[in-house]
Formats: sequence, structure tokens, C-alpha cells
Amino acid sequence: MGDSVFRKAYRMKYENFWKLHKIVFKTDLVTKRKRGTTPNGDILNSHRLSMILRWFAGGCKFDIAPYHGVDPYEVIKSV
Repeated sequence: MGDSVFRKAYRMKYENFWKLHKIVFKTDLVTKRKRGTTPNGDILNSHRLSMILRWFAGGCKFDIAPYHGVDPYEVIKSV
């Protein structure tokens, strides 16, 4: 995704996304499920932040979920 598309999709610059990520999560750890395993692997916090921002920018969980390879429920859970 180029800079202009990223800015339109997330309403911020790419560099600001990572600044926000550091403020919110303080680490690069992943969110692990408490029970069972995830079929596509654990979800990175950067992906969760991406889903949250797309949701608040007016995105639909059914459009956001396939882009990140997760179930629509995970989009709502992230928010």
C-alpha cells in the first residue's frame, strides 16, 4: 500500500501509525488467545490497531476482516 492510499485508508501518515502503535501497546507483542490455537496464527497488535482505525474511519467488519485474514468477530473484539 502506498503512502497516499495508506493516508486515505487510515486518515494518518504511515509514520504516525507506528508512533500511535508505540503509545498504545508499548511493545511489539502479539495478542494470544487464551484457549485453543488460532488457525492463521496469533494476531499482531499492529493488525489490531489497523482494524480499529479502519473501523473508526467508517469501515465494515466484513470488509476489514478478509484484508487481515481474521474472522469478523475479531474486528469487533479488537474495537
